[in-house]
Amino acid sequence: LYGRELLGWIDRPGFHLHVTVDRAGPTWRGNVGVVTRLLRRATVPDGASAILCGPEVMMRFTVDALAKLGLPHRRQWVTMERHMK
Repeated sequence: LYGRELLGWIDRPGFHLHVTVDRAGPTWRGNVGVVTRLLRRATVPDGASAILCGPEVMMRFTVDALAKLGLPHRRQWVTMERHMK
């Protein structure tokens, strides 16, 4: 979803985009695994914010992981859709 837009964000100054997938297809060359696994290698820059979209269980664990990395809840945004398809 929005693949072209995501690629355009990669080169924006001060913007860091991290993408991971649960299961990779044969042409995927990026990160594979749940988001919290990707966050184990991450640091949170001062003033950073996070925007989360996905299944409720993923967002719940990711919000906790980001808080442990020092990102306050007030700078985390999550979708309210409970039935992601």
